[in-house]
Amino acid sequence: MPTKQELDYVFLYRVTRKVKNDATISIQNILFEVPLKYVGESINVRYDPTDMGKAYIFSDDNLLLDTIYPI
Repeated sequence: MPTKQELDYVFLYRVTRKVKNDATISIQNILFEVPLKYVGESINVRYDPTDMGKAYIFSDDNLLLDTIYPI
């Protein structure tokens, strides 16, 4: 049975972003800092549009990899 946290992730908006050379991505005109290991890669990002204080990077098989925050 899924946890409440897992259920919360299901309802997040999903976008794909290519990480820029300065290790940032933009979501709704907000710049987020991303770990350097993702530079140049396309990443799957999920976020709550009512709370842009953080977003989540997910793998292709839906595992949470990292939490990212606005700059």
